[in-house]
Amino acid sequence: MIIKLDKFYSFLFVTALVGISMFFALKAENKNTAVSADAYVKVPVLMYHHITENKDKAGSYTVTTDEFEKDLQYIASKGYTAVSVSQLIDYVYNAEALPEKPIVITFDDGFESYQALALPILEKYSMKSAVFIIGSAADLYTRVSDHNISYSNLNWQAIKELQDSPLCEVHSHTYDLHHNEKGERKGMSRLKNESNAEYERVISADLIKLQKAFENKSLTVPAAIAYPYGAYDNYTTQIIKKLGFRVSFTCEQRINRLCAGNKDSLYNLGRYNRESGIKTEEFFSEILT
Repeated sequence: MIIKLDKFYSFLFVTALVGISMFFALKAENKNTAVSADAYVKVPVLMYHHITENKDKAGSYTVTTDEFEKDLQYIASKGYTAVSVSQLIDYVYNAEALPEKPIVITFDDGFESYQALALPILEKYSMKSAVFIIGSAADLYTRVSDHNISYSNLNWQAIKELQDSPLCEVHSHTYDLHHNEKGERKGMSRLKNESNAEYERVISADLIKLQKAFENKSLTVPAAIAYPYGAYDNYTTQIIKKLGFRVSFTCEQRINRLCAGNKDSLYNLGRYNRESGIKTEEFFSEILT
């Protein structure tokens, strides 16, 4: 009987050791594939708009293909990895690790030049990016035959092609709020004396219209929005949260601090507008430090 008990306790001891070893092994493995809930990472976001091969057409919101390629080369030389918006979401929501030096490349307005000129350069360097499209412009250039690389916007067929690319994500720049008319609403800003209820009604109707357009065309519905002109209201974040948006981008020039587990850290992210005529090293001097 004593011998049997000794064997029994030995069995329990060995089993316990095995269990403890497996626990620490799994813990070590998870440490390599995820981050703790209280971790954070600094993420710079770049904001481009139009891109051209003609340097005479470059300006505050249009860069040349040469400038853009030099930017990507510089980013790579500094050890940064261009990540997708989805990767930011996975980091915050699921604690999935990001590269050591993440950076996000965004294009506002959804010009055809993004697909024709920017994407081939991004593909050359295997860099991910996000393009924010205006729904009414996509509808327009789906209907008309007039297309010019200098001003045309992406149509719905082009948007579908972009969503098929592993290096591109398409997100919302509103359906038809990209206006800056004097005395009228600028982007998603609130009109004078406009109530919360009326403001929410107008903004929601516009954003839902674009989301439904993606659904009806069997496309991936945007999880992020870039505010036109960077204009938004203190109540805007509450509205877009209700509509299911997980990320929002402003035009405020600052580095973002994302916290794993803190969903609010994904809203109102800052971005750096890239204008032409500034040397790459100068533009990135305060961003990649």
